[in-house]
Amino acid sequence: PLMRKPSTEDTMNPASFDTLVPDTRRNGWIGRAILGIGVIHTMFGLWFMRRTLAELLAEGLFNTVHGQPTREATFWFLFTGFALLVLGALVHWLETRGIAMPAFLGWSLLVLTAAGIFVMPASGFWLLLAPVAGLFRGIISEAKARKRTRAA
Repeated sequence: PLMRKPSTEDTMNPASFDTLVPDTRRNGWIGRAILGIGVIHTMFGLWFMRRTLAELLAEGLFNTVHGQPTREATFWFLFTGFALLVLGALVHWLETRGIAMPAFLGWSLLVLTAAGIFVMPASGFWLLLAPVAGLFRGIISEAKARKRTRAA
């Protein structure tokens, strides 16, 4: 990817950077992909679990889930969708500012995705493979850029 010097648009003090950072503002697709998956996941849950949600709302939501597998599955399904929205927004925010993704983010998402695929192969976990690959591409590119700058 293209490289740029940190600018005052970055949220961190540009003087604190000692290397170039990847310019992902042109193709910041990873965060948008995760956001899209989160939207699809949440909309799917709201539509297909609407009867269970209606029951929960009719009962006032508080303490309406514990010990009932269908309700627990509905809660966790929607909760996961909302978590993907938050994660996607964060990744998009980092991408649009040209801030490198931390390696732990790629590894964490890879482990969660692989575990999900292993436990539930017939699921949407497969959709996360593309953003995970994109994260690793950026992480590897950043590591190579740091290595080149240190060698220079």
